[in-house]
Amino acid sequence: MRPLNALPAVALSAVIVITFTACGGVRINSTAPPLGTGGPSGSPLPPGPPVVVSPEKLAEELVDDKDFEAFTRWTNKLLQVEGVIREHSIPSNLAPGDRRIHGVVFKVVAPDKRGTKVERQLYCHLETPVPPEDPKAAKLAVGKTVTVRGKLTSQSGRFISLGYCTLVE
Repeated sequence: MRPLNALPAVALSAVIVITFTACGGVRINSTAPPLGTGGPSGSPLPPGPPVVVSPEKLAEELVDDKDFEAFTRWTNKLLQVEGVIREHSIPSNLAPGDRRIHGVVFKVVAPDKRGTKVERQLYCHLETPVPPEDPKAAKLAVGKTVTVRGKLTSQSGRFISLGYCTLVE
C-alpha cells in the first residue's frame, strides 16, 4: 500500500470531494476564532451581550437555509436560548461510568418555506459537563425549562448545535 502522500493529486482530490459530498448539507463554523480568543476568561464565545432568540425562531430561519445566509447571520454571536429540555445529549466518545450531563436537547417544530411543519432538534453542548451530584444537575432535568447561552457551531438537516453552552441562572 502506498502512503497517502504518494497518491496522485487527482486521486486525493477525488477522495476529498467524495468525503464532502457524502456529508452534504453539513455546516460547520469555519470562521470560529481559535480557542481561547473569543470572549471572557479565554472562552471561545464572542464577547458582548447575548442575542436572545427562541429555539423556534432559530429553527425556522435555519430549516431551508440552502445558501447559508441564516447560518452566517447567527454564527459568531453569543446566543441565549430558553426551552424545555426533552433529553440529554450523550457524546459518542463517552467514557464508561461517566454520568455527567454533557448537553441538553430542545425539540422544536418550525415551518419550512412551504409551510410544512418540521421537527428540529437543538443540541446545546455544555462547555463544562455537570456531575449528577452538582446542584445544577437538578436544573438540567428532562422536562425543566432552562436558559442557556452558547454559540451556533453547526447545522445539518434537522439538527442544530450550539457549542460552549452555559446555564443562565
